[in-house]
Amino acid sequence: MNKFIISVIIPVYNTEKYLEETIQSVVNQSLDFKKNIQLILINDGSKDKSEEICKKYYFLYRDNIKYISLDRNCGVSSARNTGKTIADGKYITFLDSDDLWSKEAFEKAVLFFEKHYDEIDFVSSNLMLFDAVNSEHILNIELNENKILDMFTDYSCIRTNCAACIFKTEALQDKVFDVRQHYWEDAKFINQILLNKKKFGMIADSIYFYRKRFELDSATQTYEQNMNHYINDLQLFFEDLYREATVQCGELPAMMQLLTAYVVAYRFADNISIPERECEQYNRALHKILECIDDRYLCETKNAKKQIRIAMLSFKYRFDIREKVYLKESDFYFDSSKIFSLKENIISVWNVYRSDRYAQIEGKLSLDIKVKYEIIITDGEAEYPCYITEWLGEKVLNAYGNNIWRLKGYIAFIPNPRASILRFVLKIGGQRQTIPCCIINKNNGRIQSINDSFHIDEEIYKRENQI
Repeated sequence: MNKFIISVIIPVYNTEKYLEETIQSVVNQSLDFKKNIQLILINDGSKDKSEEICKKYYFLYRDNIKYISLDRNCGVSSARNTGKTIADGKYITFLDSDDLWSKEAFEKAVLFFEKHYDEIDFVSSNLMLFDAVNSEHILNIELNENKILDMFTDYSCIRTNCAACIFKTEALQDKVFDVRQHYWEDAKFINQILLNKKKFGMIADSIYFYRKRFELDSATQTYEQNMNHYINDLQLFFEDLYREATVQCGELPAMMQLLTAYVVAYRFADNISIPERECEQYNRALHKILECIDDRYLCETKNAKKQIRIAMLSFKYRFDIREKVYLKESDFYFDSSKIFSLKENIISVWNVYRSDRYAQIEGKLSLDIKVKYEIIITDGEAEYPCYITEWLGEKVLNAYGNNIWRLKGYIAFIPNPRASILRFVLKIGGQRQTIPCCIINKNNGRIQSINDSFHIDEEIYKRENQI
């Protein structure tokens, strides 16, 4: 029988600035700390004052806290595995030493488990980013109430952060974090566990607060500086998950495909060149993975902008798919997969220079396709062409330093300008589609509004008598 309700394992490495706040978020849980919570602090070779903070709380709560100090830094996976072997809680969670749990998170998780213990092996919470960045995590799930999610019917609800999960201890008996893998190891861990019950719980109103530091010294924020990330970790992540998923399900399920697409998308967004001697090996591994992912999931992953979706598909098929895209209503497709929409900030208005004779409209165009098209501005009676120009200073790069998407500019001239309502229209393949336009606030360079139409007397971007 377990001595505690929940064991909280915190690997600690040089986080003296944040560690006390993290520990306090556990001690101050609404689930009584002294009666129900075991805290396991694993000092993973810290060189700062983290050990002093660990010992301070160990002496304050000897009955609840175990403290282990490792002689050298072995990595977060090794530290988590060490903590797991001495955990004496019915449930286990792995808290990062600079993050926080909301006050009622443990209590709500335990209540949910009591109702659904045999149905699931873990529950998860949404993440809130704080410190250097303050926003919701891109993978957060909109929920009005606690819910059990199914791996097949709710495939889009992928989980990547094990620290935001609370697990049944019995479900982890034969599971360990892969010490060979330095990045995405927790995403693999979660999804290997998910394959057992194929369902998990979501707690609607508890939050895991994930710190984005101003200094780039956390593992997730510095992964791109380590070439090992490119050469080994992606293969370890995918091959193990693929093998276990095909054994359990007979195929790589949609949720695992979408998860892999999510991981791969970051590779194409990374602004790093692979050394030539290693590039061929990496390309082969990446091709092998992309061939196992259906196109729709490469297009559905939430962290991929349109240019990244195009880059992944072009890499998969070994040709530039921009030559084969087509417009269907207001969406662009490749084969049967929607790659982007005309609603995705395609065109923006940056400047309007106006005189009594005409208005000159300028802005940015994010539509780098290789099929013939034309953009016009219309007031409902006449049409005025937009002349495409270069937009200097901004390029999007893939993982090899090659241009995959070039932003363009445009310029249009409207004679005898009146207070008419104007619209941008895309003409392509015999079709005409209105393009929503972004109005840019010149004071801060941010999007002021997105509308199907605009007119040249709007104060936010009007520039009088400059032509």
